[in-house]
Amino acid sequence: MEEVRFSSARGRKYEGFEEEKEGKWQQPFHFVQMADCQLGMFDAHVSWDKEVSLCEKAVEHINRLSPRFVIICGDLTHSTPGQNEYYEGQVADFKKVMRKIKPSIPLVCVCGNHDIGDIPNAVTVKEYNKNYGDDYFSFWVGGCMCLVLNSTLFCHDEDLTAYQQQQIAWLQEQLAHFKEAKDKNPEQVAHLMVFQHHPIFTETPDEKEISWYALSPINLPMRTRTPLMNMLSDAGCSAVFAGHWHRNSVASHGKMQMVTTCSLGMPLYTDPSGFRIVRVYQEKIEHDFYAIEQVPNDVVL
Repeated sequence: MEEVRFSSARGRKYEGFEEEKEGKWQQPFHFVQMADCQLGMFDAHVSWDKEVSLCEKAVEHINRLSPRFVIICGDLTHSTPGQNEYYEGQVADFKKVMRKIKPSIPLVCVCGNHDIGDIPNAVTVKEYNKNYGDDYFSFWVGGCMCLVLNSTLFCHDEDLTAYQQQQIAWLQEQLAHFKEAKDKNPEQVAHLMVFQHHPIFTETPDEKEISWYALSPINLPMRTRTPLMNMLSDAGCSAVFAGHWHRNSVASHGKMQMVTTCSLGMPLYTDPSGFRIVRVYQEKIEHDFYAIEQVPNDVVL
């Protein structure tokens, strides 16, 4: 089961969520979006019992709610490949708890800066691919096209310039394909949704660049922010879902929502640890964030 659970994203697709099976609208559905499980953050790498406990509670909720899928928007662990002796243990325990999600509920992992480093390189990306599958890919679910991006490449590309360009070229192809599919079958193709770790912006598209520290931006730098958000908006993207900020924020660029979700692990502001439930209708997308102790018993569509 582990092989399927953590290796379904390959060949820039997600096994089981192919367009052939999922390219047409069927009925409203819901999914769970989480971010920043970040095992090891509470206690500076050396212990991650607190994060494991939060993840276990999340898994219990997920198994009860039976979402169409679960997606974790990056920073699965606090340690980075090659950073210290704790990385492999954090990865193993992350997988151990997430393996408890019912097999019928697909788990989609998104690459964050802690998963490949603030300045990624070929070695760290390869390690991520070994543990979790592709770092950027597409999938379809219920008539919606979903794109998973490696947003760290939009922050730093010093050692991976060619790889970043490959992702952009791939993204342009995917957006063109969505527009073509939507134009041909407007009643069958409902939404384009994008998932990444870093928010493109947090409050307004033209806000100042903000960072945790010199090498770790919170929102995307202007040089990549503007072209990315314009590409997505022009393609008809309904929503971008992210994490990284360890707090909640909902903003917009035209008709495109920019949704930032607080951490399942350690929060850094006033929002509590928790996750977001997203309800997808043919004409709209609705969502609410819930503290881990306040998740509803069911989801009404």
